[in-house]
Amino acid sequence: MKATDIARSMVLRYGMDEDLGHVAYERERQPMLGPTPGAGGHAREFSDETERLIDHAIRALVGHAFDQAVAILDAHRPLHEKTAQLLLQKETLEEDDIRQLRAEIVPISPVEETSDGPMGAAS
Repeated sequence: MKATDIARSMVLRYGMDEDLGHVAYERERQPMLGPTPGAGGHAREFSDETERLIDHAIRALVGHAFDQAVAILDAHRPLHEKTAQLLLQKETLEEDDIRQLRAEIVPISPVEETSDGPMGAAS
């Protein structure tokens, strides 16, 4: 839910989607338990087609973030398993244990964005 909220803000408030242009579609954040559009709240100021594009952009951002998270977890799976085994043996990890585990972490190179990525034109 939090990832979706962040992606929604990226698209609606900060104009961070190339297909929709760098335009803010939301002026102020709706209160969490406040009125909803159509029930006395702010009515949307865009077409059904724009709403469809907004939904697509949000889904693409969340999907891309999910895929990156899974890739990071998969890339470090042996280390996760080693950590789990160590925890099963010792129940508590000491600072030296954590330092040794951290030394085994190999940084993952950032995934280059392409024109068909979540911020690209052809998602």
